[in-house]
Amino acid sequence: MLITLSTASLMIYPLGYVFALAAEAGFDGVELAISPQVTLRGVAHVRQLSRSHELPVISVHPPLHRLPHWISQRDTFVRSVELANELSARVVTFHGPLVRSFEDHEARRWRQDMLLAKERCSPNLRIGMENHALFGPPPRVFPTVAVDPRHWDSFLEEHDLGITLDTAHVGSVGLDLLTVVRAIRPRLVNIHLSNVSDRRFPIRHPIAYSLVVQHQLPQRGLLPLADILASLADTGFPGPITLELSPLAVHFWDPREVRKLLTEAVRFCRQAAAIAR
Repeated sequence: MLITLSTASLMIYPLGYVFALAAEAGFDGVELAISPQVTLRGVAHVRQLSRSHELPVISVHPPLHRLPHWISQRDTFVRSVELANELSARVVTFHGPLVRSFEDHEARRWRQDMLLAKERCSPNLRIGMENHALFGPPPRVFPTVAVDPRHWDSFLEEHDLGITLDTAHVGSVGLDLLTVVRAIRPRLVNIHLSNVSDRRFPIRHPIAYSLVVQHQLPQRGLLPLADILASLADTGFPGPITLELSPLAVHFWDPREVRKLLTEAVRFCRQAAAIAR
């Protein structure tokens, strides 16, 4: 089972240093989150880092923030696919539309942009539709289709899409994670693996909540991630298992601590997956 590191976890660092840390911690590859470093240095720079550290780019994630020439959803989807093709990635992840029904206007626009990008996919590249999170304490708006991938079956089948399941996002909704994973296993192409803290954090701002409560180290938190990894290994899921972590969770201010915590996270994942063998 391939275990990879999302470069978004340490976007504050130079990309070359993130590759180096991932190699030292024992990851099998990376998920490349498109960032200013990536767009400024170009694909050739990413390829050179991948070769020198012997870490393939297994998956690609669109920019987390707006970048020049990546403003519209259509441009973002198409450019992400083109970059993933150039790097021979296996998966490109698109956040699903934040809607209550796939017949909503926003969902139809999302479908059009996604299909245009899908036409550009190489034969070995899959699109993984990612589930959304909810932020802050109750009461919360619950857009069912966007946050619960068990409602996506007909839409995914119609367009031959996979699922990138974010475990922390599932945890934020309050769904039973193991039940969700078992239900969507046939469509899984990527797991964004991270835990959810039990700390109280009343602020609803999505970025703050995501950094402080969600996207915690897999070995620390409320979610049964060891059970999830064992279940996936038991069904032969090849990965990638992508650790998408908050920079706060890995103590980004201390590179030695970052290296230690990432190494522990990889060890946790491998040991959990080995339980199924």
